[in-house]
Amino acid sequence: MREGITVVGLGPAGLDRLRPADLAVLEDERAEVIVRTAEHPAAAELAARRAITACDDLYQQGREFDDVYDAIAARVLDAARSGPVVFAVPGSAVVGGSGGQSQQGQQGQQGQPMKIALAQLS
Repeated sequence: MREGITVVGLGPAGLDRLRPADLAVLEDERAEVIVRTAEHPAAAELAARRAITACDDLYQQGREFDDVYDAIAARVLDAARSGPVVFAVPGSAVVGGSGGQSQQGQQGQQGQPMKIALAQLS
């Protein structure tokens, strides 16, 4: 497992729809896995297999999406100071919400390496 943050898209369904390489990244116990939300089929399945940290509490606390995404990015970056992190997002790692962009912007400011794993459904 490489240092820094790896962003993995969970796709639209369960873990059985992910590429084996993406699943291996998610199951690697050397990294902390942070999921944007546990309210996703793949995230729920992953939580049954290993410890994860969900960011649902940040959605409940935030009033604006920008504030929520900034808080999620801060949580991921803080975890990355201690070792490798996998940030798992619903759908694609590069399409959709602004969480990835917020993450990338803050990461660049803090010098953390970041890899985006482009999910391909099997």
